[in-house]
Amino acid sequence: MAEVPRSTFQFDFDFEKKILAEAEKENPNWSALAMQYQPPKIPALASSSSSRDPVVSKYVSMGLDLEAVMLAVKHYGDNPAKVREFVKEFGVLREMGFSPNKVAEVLAMYDNDREKAVWHFLNSST
Repeated sequence: MAEVPRSTFQFDFDFEKKILAEAEKENPNWSALAMQYQPPKIPALASSSSSRDPVVSKYVSMGLDLEAVMLAVKHYGDNPAKVREFVKEFGVLREMGFSPNKVAEVLAMYDNDREKAVWHFLNSST
């Protein structure tokens, strides 16, 4: 059974908080908020790196998320089971709003165990 590709949409919770804070003001200044907002940039290195790295390219061609694959390969090399598991759990934790670097770090720390990773995020002071 083929794996269904997950959405790569990444919600910006910080920007949403700014919008809600602005909406609560008596005279919201939407233009100032729009001027401050800079959409997150995808590193230029990411797309060129996948074309140079055959291992990353292999997983991306399977429909897996480039960012997650690059981090998975960094931690697990060319281990198909670990890479797929990492990408799956990475996507779930990113959808919960955790930062990509922290998600990668915590998943590697707990060997892709989502429950332990969520516990870590909920019980850490950072």
